Amino acid sequence: MARVVFLDIERQSGIADGIWQSKQTWLNPSQMLEAPSTICFAWKWLGEDEVFYSAEWNGGHKKMVKAAHRVLDEADYVVGWNSKNFDVKHLRTEMLLEGLRPPSPWKDIDLLLTARRNFGF
Repeated sequence: MARVVFLDIERQSGIADGIWQSKQTWLNPSQMLEAPSTICFAWKWLGEDEVFYSAEWNGGHKKMVKAAHRVLDEADYVVGWNSKNFDVKHLRTEMLLEGLRPPSPWKDIDLLLTARRNFGF
């Protein structure tokens, strides 16, 4: 039976020096004091009741990234809102930075892309 996981991540904004206006501006990398990062994620397997989460404040960043790697490695399908172009990309980046190999392949079911493709709201 296929393993289907629903997931969502939360990110923390970066901190930059020399920002004095509210409009979007481009930053020089030297202005970054702290880079944006993934701070937690939650997931639920289809057909199971329990919702799981992992956060950097519960065991550290590397433990959280390893948990995400285990989840994605086990999944056959990943379901989320804007998950293909946001959540999964950030998780893959975090895994690379932690020196982890890519997880096993899966199929993305991105509900934002599905809604845009099928509806005209």
